[in-house]
Amino acid sequence: MVTASSKFQSVLDCGYAVRYMGGMDVAAVLRGLLQAGLTQAELAERLHTTQPSVSRWLAGAREPSGPAMLLIRELAVEHGILDDAVPERRDHTLAIMGYIGAGAEIDTAFEQLPPEGIEEVTLPYAVDEGLVGFIVRGDSMVPRVNDGEIVVVETEQSLATERLMFQEAAVRTYDGHRYVKRIMPGARPHVYDLESINGRNPTIRNVRIAWASAVRMIIPNVGLKRIGRKTAKGRRGAAERRR
Repeated sequence: MVTASSKFQSVLDCGYAVRYMGGMDVAAVLRGLLQAGLTQAELAERLHTTQPSVSRWLAGAREPSGPAMLLIRELAVEHGILDDAVPERRDHTLAIMGYIGAGAEIDTAFEQLPPEGIEEVTLPYAVDEGLVGFIVRGDSMVPRVNDGEIVVVETEQSLATERLMFQEAAVRTYDGHRYVKRIMPGARPHVYDLESINGRNPTIRNVRIAWASAVRMIIPNVGLKRIGRKTAKGRRGAAERRR
């Protein structure tokens, strides 16, 4: 059973990894470790994972978890590929930019949100610049993402959508809807299916994606210090129709 406290600890671990990694190019570092003489099998053993996972990280098809990121960095420091300096990060605030649908439908055309978001929260760890949060509405991604939690994503898309397939990601479709779903191949090139992970909502078929970001962190929306709340007139974020 995953308790709120254990889940929050996993968020702390991931947040520390993000801070400590400092935007490291994981694939490049892994290639450096291979050039230093390690095999993929040896990397898998040192990183407490499997060789297929190492292969996916090398190809950029997946990102390591927070603990694995720390192990990669430690291994890179050990082999002289990275130095041991921890880069400076910005402050501990995270802008909450609105809501994201995991069962509820979020239509961005009606949000009318302030450009700086609806509020800011203070976290117990620093976050990278360029990350923002969205509050989840709906239960179609339970148990991975629960209603009311905050998903942390990149404001600018850094990976091609094709490289995010089979992952849980935040997406904005060309027709203006925002979801957190698993991206799956669509029926033809350049369209995608958006899949729930628990079968509570039907798969959204053959959508065009205008923006997508892998979910970087999941934060329980409890016990966070609110710096300020902003109003947004006319917001129709969480519609009744389930998606």
